[in-house]
Amino acid sequence: MPTIRPVVLVCALLGSGVACAQQQAAPPVPPVPPAPPAPPATTELTDDALWAPGRWTLQLEPSVWWAAMGGDIRVGNGGTKLEFKDFDGDADDPNAAFSLRAMYRKDKWTVMVDGFSLSFDEGDPGAGNGALDFSLWSVDASVGYTAWERSRRRYDQGVGTDTGAAVRVIPYAGLRMIRPDLKTDSAGGSASESELFLHPMVGVRLEIEVSDRFSFDTGFDAGGLDLLGEDAITMDWTVGLRFHPVERVAIQIGFRQMFMNLESDDLEIDGSLGGLMLGVMIRF
Repeated sequence: MPTIRPVVLVCALLGSGVACAQQQAAPPVPPVPPAPPAPPATTELTDDALWAPGRWTLQLEPSVWWAAMGGDIRVGNGGTKLEFKDFDGDADDPNAAFSLRAMYRKDKWTVMVDGFSLSFDEGDPGAGNGALDFSLWSVDASVGYTAWERSRRRYDQGVGTDTGAAVRVIPYAGLRMIRPDLKTDSAGGSASESELFLHPMVGVRLEIEVSDRFSFDTGFDAGGLDLLGEDAITMDWTVGLRFHPVERVAIQIGFRQMFMNLESDDLEIDGSLGGLMLGVMIRF
């Protein structure tokens, strides 16, 4: 009987195993990538966070105020009451006044100092009611507190962007000093008087940061005092619109109107002062 050699048997077994492995092997199947997650829905929320353009410590607002003075004046005890327009028709025209406002802000507190200076000389001593040499300066200091503040923010895919106006309401209270200096010169003689009036005042200020390029503010205050023969009443309204070409500097255009009734034994002014303002705003 023939015999199978061991070498031939091992080779036969190995060959059949390789053939079976080749027949059973299949090409690898590439893994299926997971579906990308759906983007989060855009939401719009509101919070009370301070808006970046309104964050400053010191704000300076130098400007030129084209102010026109109108109303009645009296110079001297028992003097005749005249109107500004009576002095050659020019004393009630706009004249350039220098104005400066400074504000220091710490948390919700704001300290404000505001002042202006105006002077003009109109009329002819030898004609009509003569000439009027007029000057007026005013300084007020007050402290305000942010009673209400709101800013709107949009959260788009988890990223916050400013989309609305930041609004602040700031009531304030303080003192105002106002000093007129009047001199009339006519064919009947000359007279000059000056007086310093001091009185308390209260007001409210509204600030709106429209965007990182535009801002708006307005304020109104009133005050008065009748003491020792001196009677002073003032009301002051200002409004300003600003364009911010850079973050810390803005160009400002506005309007200011001040009503005043100042009376003592030596002088009286019952009128108003108002006109356009043009200046800059610098923040630190």
